[in-house]
Amino acid sequence: MSRQPKASKDFFVYGWYESGNSLPFYIGKGSGKRSTAVHYSPRGGHKEACQLYRECCKGFHVKIFKRGLTESDAYLVETVLIKTLGQLGGCSCNTQSL
Repeated sequence: MSRQPKASKDFFVYGWYESGNSLPFYIGKGSGKRSTAVHYSPRGGHKEACQLYRECCKGFHVKIFKRGLTESDAYLVETVLIKTLGQLGGCSCNTQSL
């Protein structure tokens, strides 16, 4: 009987904030240094616009919401946070369809 590879639990979900704002302007998932990495996309789009906003905002900081997730669990948490916080006026840089 072959064993299935173990799902890596190296993923996390993070938010990008501007100082003085209690809601994040971006929610993402990743591993390693993703939460602080540059988010340019070869095709432009929302990731590039978000990166430009990050560079122009005052008092940029990152908050990690949850660590120790599989990639699929991180995607689920990311999706729920975008939908929930988006309804409250946050996540202006997230344009994925939910």
